[in-house]
Amino acid sequence: MALSAAGLTWISAAVAFTMVEEVGEGQRLGSFFDALWWSTVTITTVGYGDIYPVTSAGRIVAGLTMLVGISAFAVVTAKVASFLARDE
Repeated sequence: MALSAAGLTWISAAVAFTMVEEVGEGQRLGSFFDALWWSTVTITTVGYGDIYPVTSAGRIVAGLTMLVGISAFAVVTAKVASFLARDE
């Protein structure tokens, strides 16, 4: 379930970023794949800084992406730790 949430967040964030930022031929970002890259580095909190939001709406999308992404990966990590630490 948490992996599904992370995947949905990844795609949804890229779509939202594409809608609120200048993405397209001749624009600030070249394609939807640039938005997917941005979404990947934002969810994982790597944040290379090569692509970043410049609009207020883009910054809101980024903030929500970070919160949901970090939470989803925290749940996955907790489940793995719980599996490894259980006593049988």
